[in-house]
Amino acid sequence: MIIKGNQRGGGQALAVHLMNARDNDHVELHEVRGFLSDNLSGAFREVEAAAAGTRCQQPFFSVSLNPPKGHNATIEEFERAADLIEAKFPELKGQPRTLIFHEKEGRRHCHAVWSRITERGVAAQLSHSREKLKDVSRAMYAAMGIEAPAGIRDRQQRDPLNYNIDIWQQAKRLREDPRDLKKIIQEAWAFSDDRASFERALEQNALHLARGDRRGFVIVHHSGEAMSLTRFGEIGTRDLKARLGDPAHLRTLDQVRTMLTDRLTGAALTRASVMRDRHREELRPLADEHRTMKEAHRQQRQTLDGNQTRRARQEAQARAGRLRKGIMGLWDRLSGKRGKVSELNAREIDAGRVRDRAEKQTLIETQMQERGELQGRIMQMRERHRRDRQHHRAELAVMLSMIRDDVRETFTGHAQEIEDRKTPRTPRQTRRDRAEARGTMPRIVRPDSTGREAEISPVEGREDGTGESAPENEQAPAAQPEAARDGNSGAGESRPWTAEERAKAIEAERERQEQAQRDRSNDNDPGRTFDP
Repeated sequence: MIIKGNQRGGGQALAVHLMNARDNDHVELHEVRGFLSDNLSGAFREVEAAAAGTRCQQPFFSVSLNPPKGHNATIEEFERAADLIEAKFPELKGQPRTLIFHEKEGRRHCHAVWSRITERGVAAQLSHSREKLKDVSRAMYAAMGIEAPAGIRDRQQRDPLNYNIDIWQQAKRLREDPRDLKKIIQEAWAFSDDRASFERALEQNALHLARGDRRGFVIVHHSGEAMSLTRFGEIGTRDLKARLGDPAHLRTLDQVRTMLTDRLTGAALTRASVMRDRHREELRPLADEHRTMKEAHRQQRQTLDGNQTRRARQEAQARAGRLRKGIMGLWDRLSGKRGKVSELNAREIDAGRVRDRAEKQTLIETQMQERGELQGRIMQMRERHRRDRQHHRAELAVMLSMIRDDVRETFTGHAQEIEDRKTPRTPRQTRRDRAEARGTMPRIVRPDSTGREAEISPVEGREDGTGESAPENEQAPAAQPEAARDGNSGAGESRPWTAEERAKAIEAERERQEQAQRDRSNDNDPGRTFDP
């Protein structure tokens, strides 16, 4: 059982948090010991009133008891853990105490809160609370027959991605997984050796290094919120200064926020909004199912509590009927019969309490199993959404980097090549491209009207590389001298080719190209040039 605790104030805020039925499936005030009030808010007001006569600003000792995943802890196990804590802290022995049970996301945990104000009007001194609570945690794991996590057995082996309440709350505001943020920052630190490489690694995930207002170094989320580098990266201040140098050389937090505002385009913001809306719509059916299940489970527990209350009242009346009154009652006292009946009633009361707890525990475990199946589907959906956010973070990092001209040119060329690959190419186009790449493209020449050789495109009358006739709206091929067509050598004028002549020329050229290809294949002479 993982046990964490601390001293704190703010009793009314704590009471609201512990009795929060909106964020928890079930909330049960199990025990209120040593208080005049029977509700949590009134009990904490008593503690604050007692602390008003002292200098104590943190009169509460709040502890959370979390059983390991897959283990449904019983009420007795939670009570035993609370008793072990009191044994570890003698100052808490007999102090006013409350126990509250929460059920959330298919798991059940407990909150125990003690008053530190003793009868002498002073606050109990709770030294070395972290190590003492770890000892209780190890004892509870041993009592439950479960191997303790490595981090509890040895602090050096703890999971570096574990987070506290502060990190969880900030990640929740950012709509991020706290473990993802810690992993990104810690990996960027592990694979960098100076400030420049560390900044590049962060920018690949749309995070930026800046100089904080109160701290030397902070990480700026793409939403503009600052995160503590020492808290998320678990890096000491001395190591930060040794690798990153003087923070005065960094941009300030406001400058980084201004830069993000300038670089974020409407398209980037729209993509993020669309992704969040899609995630919300995908989770809506599961959320509706959860809401229906929670209401049904609460109704079942209310029905069980009502039935047990009525049965307890009837059994109490039956036990009271065994105790006779008047002269016969006096005789029972003198004869010792009343004492035996009282013992029997006490045993029945204990047995009834055990029976009611067993019935309630059975119902709780049944409901938690149903809730666990639903939670499994919710976690699968959240995992897909987490991967979507990772992909979006990488896309956003590229978008933010495209403010630089060289980056835009690189990605534009890459995108154009991908678009070109989508267009299917004919075998003739492929051969032409290969020949052009080798510099062995054959050139077709023919004499003009003056007797000189005029160079013509590789396949006259065709689009380059397509082997097809030119469109009608394209310019017609160069005119052939009239004397060359009708033998009139004295005429220097020329006229355009007719359609028939043009078709014959194209067909002849196609045959020459095919013959040239066959000749090159036979004699292995790719540099050969053919003349008509």
